[in-house]
Amino acid sequence: MLPLTRDMDRPTQKPQRSIGEKPAAAETVSDFLVPTVFHEPWWLDKATAGKYRQVEASLGGATVGRLPYVELREAGLTSIGMPTLTHFLGPAIDYGTGNSTTRQLRGLSIAGDLIAALPKVSGGAWFKLHGGITDTLAFQEAGFRTDVQFTAEIAPDAEDVQWGRMRDKTRNV
Repeated sequence: MLPLTRDMDRPTQKPQRSIGEKPAAAETVSDFLVPTVFHEPWWLDKATAGKYRQVEASLGGATVGRLPYVELREAGLTSIGMPTLTHFLGPAIDYGTGNSTTRQLRGLSIAGDLIAALPKVSGGAWFKLHGGITDTLAFQEAGFRTDVQFTAEIAPDAEDVQWGRMRDKTRNV
């Protein structure tokens, strides 16, 4: 997981793809654009009381990327980030097919388009990216500061199976 912060005074490039900003609750989202439970429209709707927004990137009429966020106001400043109780978020990207270089370049391009489409805010932006985002170059290029934060994700399973898979040190924690 990669916590990201952005200096919103830095200019961004114009997106090269068709990008629109709209609430996602009313639309259906492809499986590849829902990498975690925190990207699910029902989660975002409940965590924000329906007030979340998202930017999207599309290519050839198909949505290839989306970045949900919530606007926060404090002390007269507006910032964007993740909803309450959302442990990580970040962009959901369809990397497409091809070799690893082609997929990486496509992902960087889509991420760059999503970042460029975010609204300008006075208080900054903060995202903690999910484990599926392994490259932060697009965020660094846009002025975000990136850091690494390690975590563990546990896939759903029976309780006794989960406990049996853990090391004794992990169980103690």
